[in-house]
Amino acid sequence: MKKFLALILSLAMVFALVACGGEKTDDSQNNDGDSSSPVAITLATGGTSGTYYAVGGVLKTVLDSKLTLSTLNVESTGASVANVNMITDGEAQMAILQSDVINYAHEGTNSFDGAPETNALWVAGIYNETVQILAKPGINTVSDLKGKTVYSSGQGATPEYIVNYILRKNGLEPGKDVTIEYKTAHNELATLAVEGSVDICILPEPFASKVLAKNESYKRVLDLTAEWGKVSSAKLAQGCLVARADYIEQNPEIIKEFMSFYEASVNFVNNENNAGAVFLAKNGYFDTPQLAADTIPNCNIVFITGEEMKKTATENFTVLFEANPASVGGEIPADALYYLG
Repeated sequence: MKKFLALILSLAMVFALVACGGEKTDDSQNNDGDSSSPVAITLATGGTSGTYYAVGGVLKTVLDSKLTLSTLNVESTGASVANVNMITDGEAQMAILQSDVINYAHEGTNSFDGAPETNALWVAGIYNETVQILAKPGINTVSDLKGKTVYSSGQGATPEYIVNYILRKNGLEPGKDVTIEYKTAHNELATLAVEGSVDICILPEPFASKVLAKNESYKRVLDLTAEWGKVSSAKLAQGCLVARADYIEQNPEIIKEFMSFYEASVNFVNNENNAGAVFLAKNGYFDTPQLAADTIPNCNIVFITGEEMKKTATENFTVLFEANPASVGGEIPADALYYLG
């Protein structure tokens, strides 16, 4: 299941390669226009069993045949905090992070307490996580959760703050009106749900669709992204792509090429759901194309850059800050967090 989310985030790259055609030519040039071998970009991801590492692996597989100015090296890491440190230490040029972590780094809070790290810039939003509440019969609205135990993951991070915000906006106090039991990882909770060991659980895609396919006693009763939209005008902003500030400045054409292929591929996958579904099933990520087709629309694959990216992130951080300043590291991010192109 972890491999699937990774693929779905970079799946578009595969389709763009097939749809657009073309191979890397022999007259590759560097950013100065001189003929040379492509330069290496190191992308910091996550643990080898996690989502971000798999994202990087698929990106490398696809982009190595498209990029003319660079090649992509994927590094397994300790996830978002470690990725910021690799950017700072010059061990990586790009990384995949959770949006709250990049802000903690710039503000010098949480894991970066007293030691701000500002050389990592947010260059693109890559997905707005779609989270579902799955439940057995009897739950249809947020209000129906009163007096219930809900199982989730992501304690101490943005997912927890989002859930708490939605509950409070619906008149429910977490820990009093609703008991929330946290599991360490999404796959652990999904396994419990497949076994029928929990009555109500909160899961992102693709875990939600996997559970529904294997245990018909659950229904998709609430979409937390939609519930967030009912109580807030801000969009959710989750995963982001970051790059070293000095690398961007010194290699603008390399960054431009990388981002261009990423954008084209995301547009393709969002407009070619059936092609994506067939690909996923063919490569063993889903049992059937139909199951994949049912899941892709819920994955919220995006490519947001520039002023739109900053506006989306700022509005999201503002709502969370007003609810609990600690959720965004105590400060709403300054403009210096973003690379606007």
